This record gives sequence, C-alpha cells and structure tokens, in this order.
Amino acid sequence: MTTYDVRHAVTYRHEAHPMALWSNPELETILGGPLEQDAITEDDLRNLVTAVPAESEFVDYKSGIGLIEPDQNPRWTSAQEHARDVCAAANSRGAILVYGIEDHKKTAVIDERMVPIPDNPDKDRHAIADHLRREIREHATPVPLVDVIYVDAAAGGFYLVVVIAPSPLAPHAVMAVKDGRKPLYYFLRQPGETNIRPLTEYEVAERYAARALGAEQRRQHLEQLWEDGVDELESSERLWIAVAAAPDLPAADSRLTPQARNEIEQWADERRFPDSLLGLRGAALNRPFPAPGRVVYTHLVDTGDGLAPGVADSYLEVHADGSMFAALALESVSDKTNAISIDSLIDDIRSLTTCALDWMSERTGSWGNASIVAGIAAAGIPYEATVTLNETGGTHAFGLRRVPTRRLPKATTVVDLASITAAQDLLAVAYNAALPLVQAFGVTEPNWITHDGGIHFGHLVSRNGRALRAWARDNGVPQH
Repeated sequence: MTTYDVRHAVTYRHEAHPMALWSNPELETILGGPLEQDAITEDDLRNLVTAVPAESEFVDYKSGIGLIEPDQNPRWTSAQEHARDVCAAANSRGAILVYGIEDHKKTAVIDERMVPIPDNPDKDRHAIADHLRREIREHATPVPLVDVIYVDAAAGGFYLVVVIAPSPLAPHAVMAVKDGRKPLYYFLRQPGETNIRPLTEYEVAERYAARALGAEQRRQHLEQLWEDGVDELESSERLWIAVAAAPDLPAADSRLTPQARNEIEQWADERRFPDSLLGLRGAALNRPFPAPGRVVYTHLVDTGDGLAPGVADSYLEVHADGSMFAALALESVSDKTNAISIDSLIDDIRSLTTCALDWMSERTGSWGNASIVAGIAAAGIPYEATVTLNETGGTHAFGLRRVPTRRLPKATTVVDLASITAAQDLLAVAYNAALPLVQAFGVTEPNWITHDGGIHFGHLVSRNGRALRAWARDNGVPQH
C-alpha cells in the first residue's frame, strides 16, 4: 500500500450507487451487462422483449402513461399500484419493471410495443423518477430498496427501468385508504409465474419470522466477525483499537474466488492503510495472505520455524462478502495501568470506519445499512490490567476512569450507506462510533470530531496544522 500524506487521505468519493442493486444472471445475459445505470441501452431492452415477450416472474412491462397521467381513484390509486408492484417483487425473488414498453396483449410487433416516455421540460425524467420514488415511500412500509435507471430512446424520450431486489426486510405492505383508516395489504410475485397475488395470513407471519431470524443472523455474523478478529490478535499481548463491519446486503458470493481476490487486492493497492488524518501513523507494511472467504493483511514474521504471517502493529481482514475486521495496535502496555491518547483513539476510529465503509461501497454498492462494532480490545493482556485516557483535549470529563481490560468498551452503530457521500459524513460516523468509547472513560464526547462531521481544531492535543486544515477545506469539512 502506497504511503502519502494527509492531503491524499481517503475521502469516500463515489457515484451515488456504484454497484447494481440486484444481480440476476438470466436477465444480465439477455441485456448484456449488469442492471445499473449506463449499462442498459434501447437495443438491450429490445432484446429483452424478444427473449421475454410476456410478463414473467422477473420482468414486468408497463406503459409510461401511468407515470405521466396518474389515476385519481380515491380507493386504489396508481400510486398504490406502483407501490404494490414494488412490494410484490421485494417480497419475492426480485424483478425489474420496465416503463415505456406496452403489454404483449396490445400487439405482438416489438417496435410497436416500444413506446418511450416523452421528454417534457415541465416534468423531466428526473422529476418523474423522483415522483415514483415518493409514491413508493408514501405507500409502502417498510420502504423497499429500488434503483431507477434511465435508458435513452433513439427517436427521443426514455424508458425507466425500476430494479427491485429481494428484501431482507420483507414482508413489505401497501398502505391503502379505506373509511379513514390505512389498512395494510401484502402482495407476492408468484415464483415461476407471472401473476401477483395477496399473501395469506400464514405467509405474512412466516415472513415476519424470517425477517427477525435474518436480523439475528446478521447480528451473530457481526459478533463472530469481531470475536474471530480479536482472537487473531491474541499473540500480540497488546491493546488494540478495532472495528468489525458488515453490510445488511452482502455480496452474493462470499467465497474467495480468484476474481474476488483480485478485486480485494486491487482495492487495497489503491488505498492507504491506516489512513491517519493527524499523521500519527505511517502506512502499514502488511502483505496479503488468502484465507477462507477473505484476504488477510498482516506481517511476515520469523516464528523460529521459518517465516509465517504474524500480527505486528496493524491487522486487516477484507472479506469477499463486503465485511471487514481491522485493528491498530496502541502504545506499549504493561501489566498494570495503560494510557491511551484521545487524539489517536479518535483518529484510529475514523481511519478504521472509513476503510470499512469504503470497501463495502466498492464490493456491495451503497445500498441498505451497515452495522459497525468499534471498540478497544486487550489481546493477551492480564485481566487485572487497567486502561485510561491520558487527556481530554479540552472536552468536559466527569473524572477520568480506569477501565479494567475485562470490561473494555465496544459499541455498535448502524449506518445508512446511501447517506455516506462525503468526508463530512464519514467523520460523523466516526463520532457516533467513538462516542460510547470515550464516555466509558468519563469523557462527554470525542474531542476533535463534532457530531455533524466537523473538525474542532481547538480541542486537538496533537497538531497537524496546515495539512489538516487544507484537507478539511478541500473536502468541504466544517472547521470550528
């Protein structure tokens, strides 16, 4: 990994959704590429209509008129119909809705079925798509994840392709209006068929149980990620700042295939780890070692029996499913009292959370939530040892506490990946991750990162002057 100064620190520059929300190999073969913006053309849609002429489980053709001239039926509006189509796909195995292609029952001539939505300066394609998203937000609960793709038509106008992935939050319901009430209706795209049908009471209950089970499995996965990572640090006999992070929507293949390994190593080669804003750490000299489902970045050490992977000052696990465990060793420790610098604590938390979110965006896209466990880990240190902060950086403290290593703090924070678009957002994530850690020592809040993702230079103990201020200015980070 290349060494460079704070002015080149990772700032999370990415497109709004760099990866496809959903992967369907059959549709991708027909369309000639992934289900994402700029990968689908009008000719691709024509190929789709040729290969799948009628509505199927995974494809639904829609006239664009309903997006321009919505129905005003007070009992079941076109807005609720749009929400129904989306919820039914999210409750099933996913689907795409293609607006601008007429139903096969009107005509069998493909060119006559291709009726793109006309461009309108009073309500352009972005306004139409935003209106569709608003309808889904207002009439679907919980709101499914959707991607809206614009496909230009050669003769003018455009098509809208709405991509809906199978959802871990199913069942999704449509809120209707009836006698002043808002009853919920649940729908499903019948597997292997073309029709949408209501879910039975038993099926609704079954899906709620599956949702709870899925949430518990994700929680257990995150906890296991933390425990396994900390176990790898045991031989070091040191204190560590560590982060375990996992997306709610992991990559479909969690195996370390040759392609996944190449993607991990290419991503790592283009980034600095750790990414210290305060210049307190240099770049790690770790090497990549393949392991089940992941690539481990650590040192090559002499074990007495030859060279082998071994933990030194940093440790990084990059998982093929988009998860990560990363840790940075703190100052030397003793069997009694150990001190941690508050500046380095916050700097390390920011570095580790930024690294994890950057990998998730690269591997799985900016979809859904990510859960992050951040904490202090004592690897191979006696339980009777204690840890304290050695300063507060000018922030209020209720008497610095000594924390036994058996009760070192760690806490979980949940991040909406779609909301992370700038360096300021990443600093706000670091603030939320670090807040419970510093409070465990009696400090009110992190000293130099603010809750809104700004930098409070007056509370820094370490100084990194011009370079840090220039970085904040260049990345639109508020300075206090």
